Amino acid sequence: MAKYHLLALHGFGDTLSLLTRIPALQKEYPEHEIVFWLGGFGKAVQFSKEQIEREGYSAKIVKNLTYHSQLENTREFLKKNVVKPGDMFMDVSFCDEIFANQEPPFHKYEMQLPYEYKTGVPHTMLVVPPNAIAIQPLTKSGNAEGFESDVERGRFWSRDDWKAICEKVIDDGYTPCFTGYGDEDWGLYEELKNEGHEVFDARMPVPETIEFLKYVEGNIACNSWTWEISARMGIPTVCFYTKNQFFIQNHTPSGPSDFWDTCYLETNPVQTDN
Repeated sequence: MAKYHLLALHGFGDTLSLLTRIPALQKEYPEHEIVFWLGGFGKAVQFSKEQIEREGYSAKIVKNLTYHSQLENTREFLKKNVVKPGDMFMDVSFCDEIFANQEPPFHKYEMQLPYEYKTGVPHTMLVVPPNAIAIQPLTKSGNAEGFESDVERGRFWSRDDWKAICEKVIDDGYTPCFTGYGDEDWGLYEELKNEGHEVFDARMPVPETIEFLKYVEGNIACNSWTWEISARMGIPTVCFYTKNQFFIQNHTPSGPSDFWDTCYLETNPVQTDN
């Protein structure tokens, strides 16, 4: 069977976004098996592999493909040694085309919306509190560029502002449910809990987190992968996308879409009283 090879050096959120385009690609090439060749930083590569396989596609990790400087050699190696006659190949990595003010080739494949990601996790094994609002103030474990510098440069809104967001959520009758990993709640879960507020710890493995997000009333997150899940299901979503905004086009529909009825991307890193 002929294969369509996709070289993907990028983060987990990029993989989640790309998956919504694969049905359109598969429709154009129904006789081809989709095969992903993955690179990236930290746990993102393994997370991507596992999610791609849950969606029913093949995925292979390319050893030592971590940085953009390694991409060209990997691309040429695959074309020479892996791609066979009748196969197709496309690089869907962090896009050279974007930096050259061109449209990446995979943009021609429209996103499937809404899109419900597969998890293999029965929802009955999860506890989701009533009126749940997912909250993720930070991304650290998947941050390739250095967490502290991003804090200093304003990628993340301040801890005080995130606490104010949580208090507003609580005042409106909702329960803040913290997603992400480890201390990516910025210590707000314990602080709010100790102050007597109703909060929920939803920091779980990726499949459980994805399944959990299907049942929340809304999601407020930094530019990390959790917003991809809720936004593509039509769940009200606010994402603080205050860095690398030229990549937004990879994550959103190219034209008018119902997507924007429920998803808002805040791109201004300057905090205001509003």
